[in-house]
Amino acid sequence: MDEQKKTAEENQGEFLDIDLIKIYKQLKSSWKRIGIWCFIAFAISLVIAFSIPPKYSVTTELAPELSSNTSRLGSITSMLGMSTIAGGSDAIYPSLYPQLKESTPFMVNLLTSNVTIEDEEDHHTEVVSVRTYMKEHMRKPWWGTAIKWVGDLFSSEKESARDTIDPYHLTESETRLIEKLSKLVDVEIDNKTMGITISAKAQNAHVAADMCNTVTSLLQQSVADYRTNKAKQDLAYYQTLYEEAKAEYHQAQSNYAHYVDSHQGVVLLSVKVEQDRLQNEKNLKYQLYNSIASELQHAKAKVQQETPVFAVVVPATIPVKPSSPQKKIIAAVFLFLGFVGGSLDVLFWHKKEEDTDEAPAKA
Repeated sequence: MDEQKKTAEENQGEFLDIDLIKIYKQLKSSWKRIGIWCFIAFAISLVIAFSIPPKYSVTTELAPELSSNTSRLGSITSMLGMSTIAGGSDAIYPSLYPQLKESTPFMVNLLTSNVTIEDEEDHHTEVVSVRTYMKEHMRKPWWGTAIKWVGDLFSSEKESARDTIDPYHLTESETRLIEKLSKLVDVEIDNKTMGITISAKAQNAHVAADMCNTVTSLLQQSVADYRTNKAKQDLAYYQTLYEEAKAEYHQAQSNYAHYVDSHQGVVLLSVKVEQDRLQNEKNLKYQLYNSIASELQHAKAKVQQETPVFAVVVPATIPVKPSSPQKKIIAAVFLFLGFVGGSLDVLFWHKKEEDTDEAPAKA
């Protein structure tokens, strides 16, 4: 029984070896056919690689200033690989910055910001909005243009002619434009260090750098507006009180001066009493005015104190070489697919044709 089992295993191994040798010989004998497949696949890869417009990528890294409670807790949570989401007074933590970037008002502000288009050949520069750049200056591969042309034939939507974008009421074309723009910019957060990485892609190197800087500025401004919102409200309130106290003090001072000037040399007790009353009122208005002025200066300092600071660890620079498409990888993938397709053709389809041709000959 054991000898039969051993003999069967040896025969099976020999059968597999024979099959592998046959496959190798069959592929080797049909190398020209496989070469044709690889050549066709390589030619297709060149067409695709050179049809895709180049894209430049720009990245910048920031280190945000965290609140005192958050920074103290961060020294512990960062050791554990956790994000700092508790213990601070902020409602917008760095981990929420990517969601802030995806918000419609943020993307609308980015879409209406200006970028500089620089021609690499004649070094001509043109300043346009991101919206204009995406609609008029971004190139598409030939298949993308064909798909858009077919889609426009069956689309009944009319292009919006309004100059401004209403974040509350977007058209379909504006929504698609924002979705496309959202894929070109990205904000990532390192949960351990709370470092912020901002990246942007564009078909023009200068535009990519401008978009990266604009996203950085908008993100800083959004966080600063939130952090200083309460302080700015207090500042506006104290500014109003200051103006009112100042006007009242000047009025009381003017009333006292006019009364004293008009009653020079009068020794009546009623005049003295009224003069003292006006003087006391003037002094009271001055004390109130001086106190509110002090609170106003404190409110101004509070705004500056609450304004967050972002340290630029890695600044954005204009790239020299495009980041995509990676033509070598595309060619390698298509060559592999061509080899696989040629091998399958030789082993299956071409073999069936040979077997079909041999059958009538034997008959």
